[in-house]
Amino acid sequence: MSTATAEKTMAKKKTGAIEPPTKAVKIDRALASKAQMIATDRGVNLAEYISETLRSAVERDWGKMVRRVGGESKA
Repeated sequence: MSTATAEKTMAKKKTGAIEPPTKAVKIDRALASKAQMIATDRGVNLAEYISETLRSAVERDWGKMVRRVGGESKA
C-alpha cells in the first residue's frame, strides 16, 4: 500500500466508528519497501511485521526509561 493511499484511507473517518489500536508513522520509503517484501514473503501484513519487529526494542527501551524516570522522582 502506498503512503498516498494509506493517508487517503486514514483521512476518511466514519462517524461513531471505534478507532483501531494503531497509529500512523512515517518511515524511510526504501525501508518500508523492504519491510513490505519481507512481510509478504512471511504471509503477514506490514503493520503486523513492523509491530512484532519493533516490539522487543521498544519494550526494552521502555523499561530502561521507566526505571530511569522512576529513580529520578524518588531522589
